[in-house]
Amino acid sequence: IILSTIPSHTFFVGISILRARHEYALAAAGHEKRVMDLQVEVMACAYEDVQVMWSILDKSKSGSNLQC
Repeated sequence: IILSTIPSHTFFVGISILRARHEYALAAAGHEKRVMDLQVEVMACAYEDVQVMWSILDKSKSGSNLQC
């Protein structure tokens, strides 16, 4: 694509959208890593009730994803 044929405002809006999508993807990846880190800590916890609560939360998260 020749940039001179694209109106400048359209070009900058497109760049802004691409940047926002990239930042969203990075944030989602960071969130997933924090959840996985938390899961490792919970499973290492000696208290069984903490592990049971985590499994309930994990199952409810899976169930809510299926309903969407």
